[in-house]
This record gives sequence, C-alpha cells and structure tokens, in this order.
Amino acid sequence: MEVTAEAFVEGSEDIVEGDLMTIKVTINRLHLEEDEEQGYVHAPYFPFNKYENVWIIIGNIQLNQVYHIKKLTDQGKVIVDDSFKIPIGGYPILIRPGNYTWDVTVKSDSYYDID
Repeated sequence: MEVTAEAFVEGSEDIVEGDLMTIKVTINRLHLEEDEEQGYVHAPYFPFNKYENVWIIIGNIQLNQVYHIKKLTDQGKVIVDDSFKIPIGGYPILIRPGNYTWDVTVKSDSYYDID
C-alpha cells in the first residue's frame, strides 16, 4: 500500500489566514491491477465474508491530537479522499499561517501491519 498526502487551497498557490485548506490523501493498493478491485479478506474463522476497510487518521502524534478520522470502504486500486477541510485561523482548530508537521496514518481493519 502506498500513501501520499498533500495540503492545498483550491485555486491558490499560497495558504494564508482565512483560507479553507484541503488535505488530500491518496491510497494506492500496489498488489492490484488497473480496474481490479479488492476481494474478500482471508479470514477463515470469521463468521461471514468481509471486505477490507481502511481508516485515515490525520493528527499530531507529538501533541497527542487527532484532527480527522474517516473510514473508507472503497475496494478499488486507487482511493482518493479530500473530505478534510480546515479553516486557517479559525475554529475548531486554531491554525495560524506557518509550517506544521502533521501525521497521516492509514490503517486496515482486516490486516495487521499494513500501515
């Protein structure tokens, strides 16, 4: 699994106070071919067939803060999520213009150590 993340303001090169910043996370399942979908997970003792879900968690590990968490059920090769939007300089997260380091973690609900 390959994960990339980018922060941007739509229609602008710079991020300034008052902007609405978007975090776009792209997940690429490297083991699938183009137009191929993920099948059921291998879980022989699970009582029914199950598809894998992935969770996106955006936060700051050093500050012990989580800003966004979302479950994605898409079974395709490439999953794109750009639903996390944050106002710069506003509520609920007071972010002033500057340089920040955020952690983007992607977790599988079906497989161990795929993050």
